[in-house]
Amino acid sequence: MRLRELDAPTQERIEYLRSGGRTCHEGTSLWSAASVRQILTNRIYTGDFVCGKRYNRLCDPYNRRPSIPEEEWVIIPDSHPAYISKEDFSRIQDRMKDNVKKRREIIKKNQEGRPFEENYYKRIIFCGVCGNRIHICRDSVASKDKCALYHCQGYATSRHPVPHRISIHKKLLDVIVLDQLQNQFHLARQFTDWLKSSAGKHCVATYLHNLESSLENCRRDLESLSLHRTQIFESYADALLDKDSYLQEMNHIRDKKHSLSLQIEKDTKELETVGKAFSPSNPWLVIFTSTPSPVLLNEKVTHSLIDRIELAESWQVTINFKEEKWFLPLQNLYESNLPQTSTEL
Repeated sequence: MRLRELDAPTQERIEYLRSGGRTCHEGTSLWSAASVRQILTNRIYTGDFVCGKRYNRLCDPYNRRPSIPEEEWVIIPDSHPAYISKEDFSRIQDRMKDNVKKRREIIKKNQEGRPFEENYYKRIIFCGVCGNRIHICRDSVASKDKCALYHCQGYATSRHPVPHRISIHKKLLDVIVLDQLQNQFHLARQFTDWLKSSAGKHCVATYLHNLESSLENCRRDLESLSLHRTQIFESYADALLDKDSYLQEMNHIRDKKHSLSLQIEKDTKELETVGKAFSPSNPWLVIFTSTPSPVLLNEKVTHSLIDRIELAESWQVTINFKEEKWFLPLQNLYESNLPQTSTEL
């Protein structure tokens, strides 16, 4: 945008600078298409004062008119010096209407012969740069190949300071998502068979035994520290230790006790988690074993199996599946015992 290249301040920024920093916020310094459109369609720059464009009462929020017809506006002509003439303003409005008409014609022309492509990722696809939700663009002028796009408009708004263009063809995204879904179903079957096998049961039992042993050792060490703390206190009370040595020992015991308490809390949570993760009741396994592997995508399949999709530059796609936190411990145990098996997502 030319205004950005010239580093021209916005109206909010000008008001902030004029007030000497006394306004509530600094104001954005980024121009957007919406702010430029608001200037080009505002009659106040022609010297006319306009009010009554909308009606809303705070005491009666349901009695409101968000848009009042122009013939009902209250217009006070020549109330202040004009920046542009009324003829130039009228010519700008006509040109903007012609641009809208031309764009609609181009969109209509591009739609000819284009099959309607359903959006399978409503409310679950986001931009990995600005975090905005991404929508499908079936009417994009730029898509001359008649292919629908998932396109982020973050570069055209002032919400994110870094201009970016994130887009991907719908057909390409469908191929990536379907491939990743089928991979998840394959892993679910593979993990289920492994957990039922004797080798899998032995690995799970060994892992749980080691985790329980580590937890028991930490508890014993914590009890030993408590006894050692009592001995140090008695030695100091009997004047067998000076104050500096006593404080040094107590600080050492306190730090070690805190570290052991954190380790016990971590091992306890992990024991509760892996006990469920390594069983047939694993929520991730339940989802991907009770649902048939999809051959074609549809909105029901994507929303029942996928939690979030993020798009980044260079067509990088990150997919977060449902109950994925239960998949990770199972994957880690499987890979640690079968390093030759590749289970990359």
